[in-house]
Amino acid sequence: MATNEHATQELFLEAPALIAEVMSPSSRVYDAIDKFIAYRTIPQLQYYLLVKPEAPIANLLQRTPAGTWQGQDYTDKDALVELPSLGVSFNLGELY
Repeated sequence: MATNEHATQELFLEAPALIAEVMSPSSRVYDAIDKFIAYRTIPQLQYYLLVKPEAPIANLLQRTPAGTWQGQDYTDKDALVELPSLGVSFNLGELY
């Protein structure tokens, strides 16, 4: 069992499908640009979610089947954020 837990932990550390960032005003540009440039080199990464902590605002970047990235902004607490390849969906307000 410990071996499986270790393998699972390595998968999450080395091959994440989702990375979520809670942005602070001081790191917002770094998170949105520099980190994303680095993160998108992870082949397994499907989603990069940027969340503003001070208001219900989020930006979801999703890798398309062609390998490009498409963004979607969410500004309504009732907005449904969907991560289909993970089988996950939630209302933006659930993050707040």
